[in-house]
Amino acid sequence: MGGLIGIASCGIGVSNDISNYIFLLLPPVLSCFDDEDSRIRFYACEALYNIVKVSRGKILEFMNEIFSSLCELYADVDVEVKEISYITLQVVSLTV
Repeated sequence: MGGLIGIASCGIGVSNDISNYIFLLLPPVLSCFDDEDSRIRFYACEALYNIVKVSRGKILEFMNEIFSSLCELYADVDVEVKEISYITLQVVSLTV
């Protein structure tokens, strides 16, 4: 969980230069969507939310992976994961 918060913080910290780092920040976050622990999936959504808010249109190369992962998380059994995936999906939709 701490690593995901750190990745999101790095994304926010390099906000102006995010295009140089997006390829390093997004893959670890996206891989955490498949974790068995619902807290990890929740924090992965939160990290993605923060990265998307900063990066805006620079996430287009990852759009297929992001969208399919968020759709799967929307069907999650954990209510909190479902809610944050919906919120993150809304932010992604506004960005594109």
